[in-house]
Amino acid sequence: MEKNLVSLVQREREKDLALKRGKKGGNTMTEIVEKKKKERFETVPTHLPDINLRVEPETKPTILQKVIERFYRFAKQYARTYWQIKKADKNQGQLKEKIVGMVKANEGLRGLTSKKDNFILTVSPREDVTWNKDLLEDSLGIIYPAIVREELKISILTPGGLLNKESVIKAITDAVSSLGIPSEEIVKVMKVKTDFAVDEKKLEEMIKEGRVTLLPDTKTVGIEWPVKVDKLEKGK
Repeated sequence: MEKNLVSLVQREREKDLALKRGKKGGNTMTEIVEKKKKERFETVPTHLPDINLRVEPETKPTILQKVIERFYRFAKQYARTYWQIKKADKNQGQLKEKIVGMVKANEGLRGLTSKKDNFILTVSPREDVTWNKDLLEDSLGIIYPAIVREELKISILTPGGLLNKESVIKAITDAVSSLGIPSEEIVKVMKVKTDFAVDEKKLEEMIKEGRVTLLPDTKTVGIEWPVKVDKLEKGK
């Protein structure tokens, strides 16, 4: 098992080196990459007519015929369902566009109910607000902390032998670098994200009072048109 694994790793390294150097004989790097993509799997015939297995190159798996038959049956069912869902998703998207278009064109229209078909369809527009954080900071200046609540999120990978639960807690409080990780490596194991929430009610009041003027493009407001469907009578 270990010898096979080592051999596989060595083959992969040799392939990667060949790609980096480029093969002798005039093949371009693009041709080599394309060839590698095409040769990613090999096809092996089975006892079933027109049914082939795809296997890793240079491997010869021994698989019972009944296992192949079951694998084929599951794969066929999965493929059929996959294409049905993909087609349904496309049709659903097209139907949604038509429904939303009719709602937009008819003021006040927000859906439909059908007792015969047992469904309620609701189209309810809602605002989608996007804030430009940098412009918001420039607009608010020193009152930024009074209007915006920031939440700092930090996630740290814990590879075996390097970090554990206790050391992560210590890293957050005492700094990750205290664990002996070089500063240039910290970015690989530590992710920092800042989420912020705007007190829009308070901000609107300050804008009306003339105390704040937002810079252009600080706030972008779009309209979403979700289409929701429920059963008219539960249990049917």
